[in-house]
Parts: sequence; structure tokens; C-alpha cells
Amino acid sequence: MLALAGSRGDDDSESDGEEGGNSMSDGSKSSLRSLRKLVSSQAQENEDLQTKLEEALLQISSHATQIKELKRVGELGGTSAETNDMIDEEYTKKVTELEKPRRI
Repeated sequence: MLALAGSRGDDDSESDGEEGGNSMSDGSKSSLRSLRKLVSSQAQENEDLQTKLEEALLQISSHATQIKELKRVGELGGTSAETNDMIDEEYTKKVTELEKPRRI
């Protein structure tokens, strides 16, 4: 998209100097520049949102791994009741955090 948006940039001479009836009016040039700016800004916004999405997915993956590890430790036999309570509390806290809706 950026290639499309920046393919001609702010080139005012697209049709300047052309002879005949095919030259663009100043209004058309202005509209074309505005459209290119819009496409460029939307492409940048799309890239920013993609980056935020990737970061959020990494965070979710990390939380899922932590929960799996806590669950595994909690399922191990031979641990003290106090340790089990502490692990259960931490597990519950992590699950609650993950269930909260997050704004990106």
C-alpha cells in the first residue's frame, strides 16, 4: 500500500506541460494528492495496528504459557497444602487478569 501511496508523492508536474485535452485540472491534481495522502496515512495506521496486534498476541501467548506452568505445578503431587494454596491463589489471579477485557 505504501508503494501505491508514495508512488508519485507530491509531484505537481504529472500533467503540466502536456498539450492537448488530456491535462489534469488543478482541482483534479489536488484531489489526487489528497487521495494519496489519505491512502498513505491509512497504510501507516494499518501497519501500526498490525504491530499492536502482534504485541497483544505475544502477551496472550506468554500468559497462556504461565497459566499452563502454574497449572502443571499445581497438579504435582507431594507439595504442602500451604504451597498448593499459594499456587492456586496465583493461578486464580492470573486467570482473572486474562479474562478482563483489554484495550489495545
